Amino acid sequence: MTEQVAIYIYLADLFPQAGLAPALDDVRRGPYLLGDRMTAADILWGVALTWMMMFGLVPKKDVFVRYAERITSRPAFQRINAADDEMAAQHAAAAAGG
Repeated sequence: MTEQVAIYIYLADLFPQAGLAPALDDVRRGPYLLGDRMTAADILWGVALTWMMMFGLVPKKDVFVRYAERITSRPAFQRINAADDEMAAQHAAAAAGG
């Protein structure tokens, strides 16, 4: 998944005239990529930015951090993240023989 997003970013940066991704200023115009309403694009980019900043692939600019926080602080994201953590803990316990 990380490679896919990195390729998208690379292509969007390489061909800005194609409009493949919003400009950084577009993120500042609304709380989400397409304005006031969250879309699937926000889920992809919000999670991807969170991971890429965590691994140092994208700089932790204020606009990126605030945007990623808007996505990851949503209740639905928190529920899914908690379920994912629980499944990972169950897997680790099973792998350890417990």
